Amino acid sequence: MKKIFKTIAMICIFATIFIAGCSNNSKPSAAENQPMIIKDMAGREIKIDKEIKKIFGTSPAGSIMLYSLAPDKLIGWNVKLTEEEKAFIPDKYKNLPVLGGWMGKNATGNAEAILKEEPDLIVHASEINDKEISTATRIQEQLGIPVIIVDTSIINSDKAYKFLGEVIEEEAKAEELMSYCRKTLDGAKELTEKIPQEERVRVYYAQGIKGLESEPKDSVRSEILNIAGGENVISSSPNKSSYGHSQISLEQLIALNPEVILTRGNIENGKINSPYNMILNDSNWKSIEAVKNKRVYEVPQVPFNWFDRPTSVNRIIGIKWLSNLLYEDMANINIKEEVKEFYKIFYHYDLTNKELNEIMVNSK
Repeated sequence: MKKIFKTIAMICIFATIFIAGCSNNSKPSAAENQPMIIKDMAGREIKIDKEIKKIFGTSPAGSIMLYSLAPDKLIGWNVKLTEEEKAFIPDKYKNLPVLGGWMGKNATGNAEAILKEEPDLIVHASEINDKEISTATRIQEQLGIPVIIVDTSIINSDKAYKFLGEVIEEEAKAEELMSYCRKTLDGAKELTEKIPQEERVRVYYAQGIKGLESEPKDSVRSEILNIAGGENVISSSPNKSSYGHSQISLEQLIALNPEVILTRGNIENGKINSPYNMILNDSNWKSIEAVKNKRVYEVPQVPFNWFDRPTSVNRIIGIKWLSNLLYEDMANINIKEEVKEFYKIFYHYDLTNKELNEIMVNSK
């Protein structure tokens, strides 16, 4: 009998040691009622005192990133999705509530609606500067919910996923997404380093119904053009439209004579309102090299634009598309397969060949 008690005692001791060891090696989490103090990507110290089950982005830039990383935790969108955009988002996510957001001039989220959804954490994806830090702090004070800042720069997208994955305990998915981002950025860098500056393709990004609004080199909205190795013919922005775009005359554009023109459309009443057809068919544009050689392309934009807005991870596939468009012989990219993979990994959606062709119409 003594032998039995001795054996039981030894088992208990080893079990206690094992449990203590596991406890010491485990990562503390708010789920265990142990408040965490984290530093966000702007260096702010934020206290999180509960398990992160529900999240919200203050703008489309953050919401797209959260949707790609943890769609089942996302509580809502910032703006109403169009039917064209919804077509490429699974049913369980496309009809989430529209809660507004802090984006653009004087836009604010619907505080009452947001609080009703009871988010555990709010993500403010933005540039890192004093203005955005002030905005994030103000939102946190207004809602009484922790707000973390995440860097929205495309070149730091892998770091942003790593940080977010750790905070909301979605490390495995974050690793997949950050790896894709890093490989894309590294691939683009490797390609562009082979191309002398004077041999880079000269590109004009046409916006507005007349196609005479654009984004200069230093704009965050032309970021992927720089990364993909294109030479933006709009080097500065002396004239700004009411939307912040650079304005240019057709005479000036003819003098710049771009080799490639990219166009951006807006979905209105189920149709894409774009300068694409006008540029190709208007005789006033015919002397421009891009038009003469039929190198005018429309940026794909569903469910989210590949080139600029929102300034989020939706642009990652744009880097591959644009690299392949400008330097097809050097890029060695099977763009259709890449698009399918991207939509599956980031948008949780399996594209059919028919859908793929519809998305990329006029873009190749």
